[in-house]
Amino acid sequence: MKIRKGSVADISAVTDIYNLIHDEIECGRYNMRWHRDLYPTRSWAESHIADGDLYVMEEDGIIVASAIINHAPLPEYYKGAWYQPDSYNNIMVLHTLVVHPKHMRRGYASAFVNYYEKKAKGSGCYRLRLDTQMMDIPARALYKKLGYVEVDNVPCQFQGISDIDLVLIEKLLL
Repeated sequence: MKIRKGSVADISAVTDIYNLIHDEIECGRYNMRWHRDLYPTRSWAESHIADGDLYVMEEDGIIVASAIINHAPLPEYYKGAWYQPDSYNNIMVLHTLVVHPKHMRRGYASAFVNYYEKKAKGSGCYRLRLDTQMMDIPARALYKKLGYVEVDNVPCQFQGISDIDLVLIEKLLL
């Protein structure tokens, strides 16, 4: 398993993962409020490849997961009651962690979060932040198992999708 910065050549594979997850949502197998034409999309992946903050995980040459890692909070983060406000220069944020539906339950999400934590430590960041939707029980359970704490719930419109209950999640690295 290898995690690396994504490239333009990876956009189709990442977009395929997004579309397969949208298929699962539309069939009722996943309980999340994502919309195919709003979030996440090909243009989302393209913009983050251009920004240099989209990462991919490969297994045997196949992209099985991706995520965005940066210092850029969502606007909704400023509405949250974090434990301690701080400059985002010192905080690393994980966005849009996705695992290919055919490759789930193999530890890839946990491995990606582990990579994120090591990257943060290597950058001198001591505080990690991320979010998920209140209804995304599997993700919330995973983050809790990995030592993350839910600090707030922010009802909002997210990426053009209304009626989202966004759970703000944080971990302090020691």
